[in-house]
Order: sequence, then C-alpha cells, then structure tokens
Amino acid sequence: MSLTHYRSRGRTSPHRTGFTLVELLVVIAIIGVLVGLLLPAVQAAREAARRSQCSNNLRQMGLGFQNYHASQNHFAAGWLEDNNPTRSARKSNFLWSAVILPYVEQAPLHSQLDFDQQSTAGTPGGAVDNLDLIGTELPGYRCPSDQIEANSSTIAENAGFTPAIPMLAVSNYVGSGTTCLVCYFGQLPDKSDGSFIDVVGACRQLPLLAPLAQVTRQNGVMYRNSETPIRQITDGTSNTFLIGERIFGDIVDPGTGTTFFSQAFWATLPAPSSNQQACYAGLAIAATRFENALKAPMINGHPYGFSSRHAGGVQVALCDGSARFIQEAIDEYTVEYLVRTSDENPLGEF
Repeated sequence: MSLTHYRSRGRTSPHRTGFTLVELLVVIAIIGVLVGLLLPAVQAAREAARRSQCSNNLRQMGLGFQNYHASQNHFAAGWLEDNNPTRSARKSNFLWSAVILPYVEQAPLHSQLDFDQQSTAGTPGGAVDNLDLIGTELPGYRCPSDQIEANSSTIAENAGFTPAIPMLAVSNYVGSGTTCLVCYFGQLPDKSDGSFIDVVGACRQLPLLAPLAQVTRQNGVMYRNSETPIRQITDGTSNTFLIGERIFGDIVDPGTGTTFFSQAFWATLPAPSSNQQACYAGLAIAATRFENALKAPMINGHPYGFSSRHAGGVQVALCDGSARFIQEAIDEYTVEYLVRTSDENPLGEF
C-alpha cells in the first residue's frame, strides 16, 4: 500500500526578499541622526589636531628664537633695512621668519637667499634668486586651520615704491611689535637723510579710552632692525609676546562690523617700509591698534593685530619659547602690557 501525500490547501506566506519602504526610511533616519551626532565630534577632533599642530609651529619658532639668541646675543630683528639715502633701494627687507630659517630646519633655503641684496632682487624666469625663493611655501609657517585661502599672493608693481612680485608665500605668524600705529610709525627707527627720527618721542601710546594720549616708543620685541636682547625684556620673558597668529583673509571689526583684509608673509616686506610704505611694517609685526579702527581689539579685531581661525582666541609664543592660547576677551590693557617689553606693569593671570 502506497502512502498518499496531501498538501495543505491553505495560503502560504511568500519569502521576504528585502526591507519595506517604511523600514528603509526608518533606517535612513537613524543613520542621519547618528551622522548628525558624530559629525560635530569629528570636526572638533580635527580642529583640535590642527590647533595642536599650530601650537607646535609656535613652539618650534620660539625654540628657534632662543637658539638664535644664544648664537647672536639678541633676538632676530622684525625686518632688516639699511639706511641707504635712496629709500627705494634700501635692503634687504627680509623678515624675522627668514632670518631664523636655519633654526627651524630650513638651513638650505636660508643659504640660497642673498641677504646682501634686496629681498625682491632678480628676474622672473632667470637664475634662481631672491625673487623666486620668496615664493617658497613653508608648512611650518602655516596654521593648518587657515588653509582655506591661497598659499601665495601676487604683488602688483607700484612704480617707485613696490616691484612686481610674481609669488610671495603666505605666513600665518607675525612678530609682536608695537602699541603704536604702524601706518604712521611703522618705518621707525629711521635716522637717515638727516631727519634723525628715532623711536623715542615719535610714536604714541593708544589706550582704549584715550587715543594719542601719551608719548611712548616702539616698545615690542620686534620692529625695524630691532635686535632686542633678553636683558631688555625687564617685564619677564614669560610675560611678553614674541609671535602670534595672523589669518590670511577677511577679518571683521566686532565693534563696527567693518571688514578688512588681513595678511602676512614669511620672507619679506614687498618694499622698504621707510619709502613711504609704513603700512608694510604691519605685514611683519602686530600692533595693538589700527588707524582705521582705533577701538578694535588687537585679538581678532583688526588686520594688523593677532587673529586666528580657532574659536575664541589666538595662539602665541612668548619670549621664553612657550606657546599659549590667548582668549579674545582678554582685557585690552593686559594686551598692551604683554606687547611692551619693559613697562613695569604687573600682570595677573592671562
């Protein structure tokens, strides 16, 4: 006898081969929420890494200054400029960041630069000389958080004042210079042509509430031919700015909303500052005040101050070689005391 197999005549459920539309939308929504939660954390981690690298750049430059001082018994000058009676021919106009190249692992580049000639000497397309080398991009002079703009800039010719420069490499770091107005006094000291304009008596202090109130001097660590020794920093090397950040791009005066363009370069001023180009000094050093925004703060407030892409402030190197983060809300008088090398004003925490 054979066995007869019977199949149920009831409805059978088909096998599922994928998600329903509702399930798919739920999964997408969950992924979107997770990405929304994780993305800020990832961005914060990346910015923390960039900020750390920027701080390391400043420490390397601070160490470079210390080693330069050990060799020369003074810090590098803000920029070099002789007293040639023909002001347009003054040289070399190289900045502090070019002078310390051997102390920040850039000795080969330093050896190629001719410090006996103008920093812009040479012919484009000819033999490799100063005009070509000043366009060399140096990662150690760039903050990783400020790489949204170009790495170099072209300078147009201004006959009698500025030569045409095909490429001038950008930097994100400037020296600590003065509480004075750079476009009025940035060329000082200058004792040439019988004018005998010196640092003392020509520059004015600019406290926030009393502009042009007190005669003073170029009083930061770096300015034209400065060569400041540590013994002159009587306020203490840990209480005095040496280098700070500078963005390449637009900066907004927080008080008025006015937008200015901020920039700096590692190699040179485009032309001698004492040849009616005093504002060029602001490309090498920072000032507490700016002529077109007298009440704008030095930190993240005007194009000739310190500025950064880091939230809430800027990073600086102090004269002892250490690196610090300075809050943009810092008291303006404290900032001025940190710029000056010998004001004898006591400082609290900053």
